[in-house]
Amino acid sequence: GGSFDQTLMLLNGMKLSDPQTGHHMFNLPLTNEAVEQIEVIKTGASRMYGINALSGAVNLVTKVPEKNMLYVGAFGGDFNLYGLKAGAAMHYKNIGQHVSFSKSSSSGYLPNTDFNISQLFYQATAKFNKSILNITAGHTDRSFGARGFYVANPIEYETIQTSFAGIQHEVKHNRFK
Repeated sequence: GGSFDQTLMLLNGMKLSDPQTGHHMFNLPLTNEAVEQIEVIKTGASRMYGINALSGAVNLVTKVPEKNMLYVGAFGGDFNLYGLKAGAAMHYKNIGQHVSFSKSSSSGYLPNTDFNISQLFYQATAKFNKSILNITAGHTDRSFGARGFYVANPIEYETIQTSFAGIQHEVKHNRFK
């Protein structure tokens, strides 16, 4: 029942906003390996997040690595389509870290439908006796043909860079957090 500007986007409970326009809010530099779950909070239940959650909220929860791993992936297709991704998750004692990079590109199926996307993501989590410290950061650089998206002009082009960083510290004491 609401628009993209009326739905709050959260990453691990941190509010995200795009000062230009809300329709770029999902331009997050996350690979599938980084996402643990997606929480959809509908209408009235989202009131705890404030005024930006008029029609609900979406919270992307990232994984805290429990073991060491490396991953790589690649794909390709028509119109010079290709994609590459690589990441590493490291876990040592009470500290987990995850870093990933991905890049995808295509020349487009029509003039001005090309795209070029680069993404970098980092997360570190340290668990202590009664607290958890979480550091999250990311950057995405997107250039793409917006053929007729905003106006009937077939030669629109858009370039967007989005960066974010956040530190969360959760302390538990008895029943309080």
